[in-house]
Amino acid sequence: MGASAVVTDVFEHFSKILAKHDVKPVGVLHVGGHHGEEHKAYVAAGFEKILWMEPIPELAAKLRDRGLEVIEAAAGTVPGEATFYFTERSYWSSLLKPTTRQHEEISVSVARIDSLNHGCNVLVVDAQGSEPDVIASADLDSFDLAVIETGTQQEYEGQVFFEAVDEMMIAAGFELVGVYWHQHNIVICDRVYIR
Repeated sequence: MGASAVVTDVFEHFSKILAKHDVKPVGVLHVGGHHGEEHKAYVAAGFEKILWMEPIPELAAKLRDRGLEVIEAAAGTVPGEATFYFTERSYWSSLLKPTTRQHEEISVSVARIDSLNHGCNVLVVDAQGSEPDVIASADLDSFDLAVIETGTQQEYEGQVFFEAVDEMMIAAGFELVGVYWHQHNIVICDRVYIR
């Protein structure tokens, strides 16, 4: 089965993607929660559990204020505290240092995904360049489907591109089944993998 590539928002099609690949909406773990923009798509898909990881304290608080379940931490292989680069537009913030954007350094908590009792079978990663570290922190055997945002343009020091993410996921027993290029920024895409 080859991966389809389209220019659209993957979350507009999330229920159909799950159904097409026979993935039951048990639980979704979303790394890089930001404002929880995808929440309506997760509810519409019928997820029993929706868990957000968001390291920026103000954004984590806003998610909690909406009644959402939040782990206030970044995902990575080394648990503890780490420098996080907070940019003027919070959706560009990352554990990796931006190469061009103005930023301030803050300290955030980092947790390994495999240390969480998350109970989720779907993983969504929006980690602004640190996707390999997030993936390496997870027991991928617990997930049936993953959506990982990647880029094709160097935005962060040490950033890898989608080819490296594809290699990691394929080595873990996943198949790339869809590529959804962002409408507002064609150098970014969400890649969908199934086990």
